[in-house]
Amino acid sequence: MSEEEISVDYVIDATHLTWVEENLIDELMTFLEDKTGAVVEIDAKKVLLGFMGEKLSKRTIKTYIKRFLYKYELLDRLRVISSGPEEYTIHKLKSVDVKNL
Repeated sequence: MSEEEISVDYVIDATHLTWVEENLIDELMTFLEDKTGAVVEIDAKKVLLGFMGEKLSKRTIKTYIKRFLYKYELLDRLRVISSGPEEYTIHKLKSVDVKNL
């Protein structure tokens, strides 16, 4: 990170995303960096977003994650759910078997 301390504003748990392909978490990181201008880091299977200036709304972050899933044709197998005030989880749909991810 830079000399200024950047706090973690949002956490995205991408465990189910890595069940599809391991490199998708890196693609998500790059996608969010490009779209939001945030500082994005990966910690295990979580994506951490930090903003230097004014942070984006939680709804905007969810929209960008859904756009990412649509871009990689995963919206029919995965969904984005809120798991806390500053946290999202990318979760498989109930109707989808883990083997079919």
